[in-house]
Amino acid sequence: MKKITTFLIFSSFILSIFSFSNVQAIEDDRSIVSVMGDSLSTYNGYTRGMKYYSFYSPEHMSVSQTWWMKYINDHSMRLGVCEALGGSKVGWYQGDPSGYDATKCMASQERIDALNDNGTPDVILFFGGTNDIGGTPLGNFTPGQNIGDVGTFYNAYQTAIYRMKTSYPNAKIISITPYYRKEIWGPQWQVDAYADAIKTVCQYYGVECYDLRNANIDKTRDMCSADYLHVNISGNEKITYYMENGYAKLDATDIDFTNSNGLINASYNAGGNSQTLYEFMIYDCTKSKWIWSSGYQSSNQISYSVPNSGWYWIYALAKNPNGDQINHVSAFYVQPQTLNSIGYSFNSTYIQLNAQGTGINSQNKFKWQVYNISEQRWSTLSSTSSSVQWQPNKGSYLINCELLNSNSEKISSKLIGFNVEHSYPAYIDGKYEGSNPYGRGVLLGVSSNVNPNQGYYYEILLLDCQKYLNGNPKPWVYGTGLKKVSSGRHLWTTYAPNENGYYWTYYRLYNESGQLIDDHCYGAFLTK
Repeated sequence: MKKITTFLIFSSFILSIFSFSNVQAIEDDRSIVSVMGDSLSTYNGYTRGMKYYSFYSPEHMSVSQTWWMKYINDHSMRLGVCEALGGSKVGWYQGDPSGYDATKCMASQERIDALNDNGTPDVILFFGGTNDIGGTPLGNFTPGQNIGDVGTFYNAYQTAIYRMKTSYPNAKIISITPYYRKEIWGPQWQVDAYADAIKTVCQYYGVECYDLRNANIDKTRDMCSADYLHVNISGNEKITYYMENGYAKLDATDIDFTNSNGLINASYNAGGNSQTLYEFMIYDCTKSKWIWSSGYQSSNQISYSVPNSGWYWIYALAKNPNGDQINHVSAFYVQPQTLNSIGYSFNSTYIQLNAQGTGINSQNKFKWQVYNISEQRWSTLSSTSSSVQWQPNKGSYLINCELLNSNSEKISSKLIGFNVEHSYPAYIDGKYEGSNPYGRGVLLGVSSNVNPNQGYYYEILLLDCQKYLNGNPKPWVYGTGLKKVSSGRHLWTTYAPNENGYYWTYYRLYNESGQLIDDHCYGAFLTK
């Protein structure tokens, strides 16, 4: 009997030890995280009524790759309840196309109570609003009022936050806004309106809020191609990354750049925020060396003019505050730059010179020089662009144009000869000599291209050729003297010769100071 009693006592002791050990093994003191959301937070086997978005299943991704489970694992917590219901909204209104009743909206007390089904949550991840956009009326924010009204988004979101804080006063609530999605789901401003509403309510109630509009979630690369609304694996990762770091995860993306004959405009759209730093570098494959670096800068864009033709690499790097870096390299070719010709056109007060070439871009400079043959002197025109306005005096010239790179180094040049028939900017542009319609003799006229402020002087002179040939000391038989005109740009006069014969008519134009600026001669046989 004693043996039996001893055995029973020993057995009971062993069982009690085993039971105590077992209880100790299954105890879990990790913080509990519950999730409130729509289909963006579902996963096969984890969500209400076994309803989940098709991509969120083991065939496509593991549960550890969802934004919420990754957040839970990264913080060494455990899941309480994933109260995510596909198609549900934060609010509810009559005629809601989801087919749900008011108890299925995220602001309902029923769903908020369900967050406690697997232990009281220490943290609540609240990701709602995507299905409300363009559906649930936005309404207006009335702080602390209309609690229980879920008919507008502002009231419904305030109700949800109020009920979560009341039901779980010790829980930390983390709200997450919707992100930008393909325009087929509505314009961007609608996302802005609902996301801003979430931030407004959260600020009033002191709730931590992450604005996923700043999370660098790409509308194509980070979305499931079936609808471009639900985030794929990379999109889920970006949500968690943003929540944990406060800035966007950088993207391994190409460099966007244009090459306009060596003028490079580049941008590196890697995401990030105002704390992200960028660096661009240019490598000359011909010289086998780096020729330019932007240094670290806050802008993700640069503009740079490559000085010479050939093959180059452009390198871009983005760096986040925590040291994360991504980079990319692209190659480009710059064709040779050549100055082919100098074109010109005549205008009323100047001659337009134009350099024409191959491979020229806006960073090229030009050096214009003019050689006056009669004076044997070079002069430089002020313009450094491909075109210049030239106002020469009458005469013969050489025009030289040099094409320079962005470092003002000469690439090529062109030289042409040019004959200027009259001085610029003012000159005689018309002469008249014909029968006098008002009486005997001839009608004479002269005009200029301009007459600023009626300040120019005109003069008409006649020379008797026979007297000149005979050595007459006074061959000039007529002259108007210097005359201004009260209006217009013409001077008219008449002359009746005493003898028939050949005459030279001499037309002159003077500036305001009486300086001769142009003259023309014309010979004709005149009758008395």
